[in-house]
Amino acid sequence: MSKWTRTRRDPGRTYQDEYEARQLRADMRRVRELVLEAAEGNTEAEDAFLKVINTVEPAMTKERRKELIRQFHAAVSHERQQRGL
Repeated sequence: MSKWTRTRRDPGRTYQDEYEARQLRADMRRVRELVLEAAEGNTEAEDAFLKVINTVEPAMTKERRKELIRQFHAAVSHERQQRGL
């Protein structure tokens, strides 16, 4: 089925490129790994997280970056609480 046919059947839906979807899943997997590494005490995990989010969204605003860093810290804190560290 062509992309045109799928869009015509459901005009409100957008179809993601398979390569982009695969890359996004890989990036999300890497973020989960970094949260676990940071929870175990790896101090370089936050730097690696910043590199990942900068490659995913290079034109990010400062406010968006701060929010993602806060979410990363919250996820690390939650993981530590779950593990009892």
